Amino acid sequence: MQHKLPSIVEIRLEMINLNYHFDEVINESNIQYNVSATPFYEPDDKIIFFIHVRIILIDSEKKKHSIFHTDYLSIIEFKDSWESQETIKIEVDLLAHLLGMSFLMIRGAIRQRLANSILVNYPIPVINPTKLLKNKLEETDNHFILKQKKDNRNC
Repeated sequence: MQHKLPSIVEIRLEMINLNYHFDEVINESNIQYNVSATPFYEPDDKIIFFIHVRIILIDSEKKKHSIFHTDYLSIIEFKDSWESQETIKIEVDLLAHLLGMSFLMIRGAIRQRLANSILVNYPIPVINPTKLLKNKLEETDNHFILKQKKDNRNC
């Protein structure tokens, strides 16, 4: 299946200025990362990943504080098209590859966002796209089953 490069769109950004909100010294032991990806497809020819990234600071009292949160869409157009149906099957390796490419681009965009923050010294970790997808999707015969994006505009 031939496809274009992912097009990423930032749809949410929340970033705390750490100089004014916390007295904590930031280091690798008190930072956690939360990354998730939800894929779906849009007829006729797009696969879309909703990618969520959050950085959490754990303070000296073990309380967790969200200090960075962003959501991106990664939109990948295909030369082939799918008929409008409830679900489609995509090869595990192909979908994992597409998520990996998307996440690499998003990591770069996040690094740019964090350029003037101490968080630039704590890069978003590398993910295993196959593992991330297996936690979200059904799998059959070495294919993931993707659901069609629902139109929420009429709700």
